[in-house]
Amino acid sequence: MVNTSQYGGGGIYNFYSVFATDNEYDAYLAVHEFGHGFAGLGDEYYSSQVAYSDAYPPGVEPWEPNITALLDKENVKWKALLTAGVPCPTPEDKEKYGKVVGCFEGAGYAAKGLFRPMIDCKMFSKGYAAFCPVCAKAISDMIDFHSE
Repeated sequence: MVNTSQYGGGGIYNFYSVFATDNEYDAYLAVHEFGHGFAGLGDEYYSSQVAYSDAYPPGVEPWEPNITALLDKENVKWKALLTAGVPCPTPEDKEKYGKVVGCFEGAGYAAKGLFRPMIDCKMFSKGYAAFCPVCAKAISDMIDFHSE
């Protein structure tokens, strides 16, 4: 925890999570950064000022459980959680696909070429969104791993 009003945080899988504690998003930051540090979740946003254009090389599948380059549409890493009948890639239509698990383009700091499981998730937007089922499963799997 960093005692500052400046928004920010970071998390390195299996190493640390750090977050600012004196701003309107401190509760969100604590949980979001926990997702990075504990479960190895990737950032699903792509329009932030804090974005990296070369974080994920083209043609390489990201290691994080909640981001895909969609190199194999038939075997998406969260295939077991895909909503039946949802196309992959999934159109960014909140009315039709706002509550489904699919493959939405825009993730890992890139608007094109990387995909996330849901339109919104704790790893996508700051605020009150919950972890999507893919991120929740990654966290649950890590809890199971450490408690066996």
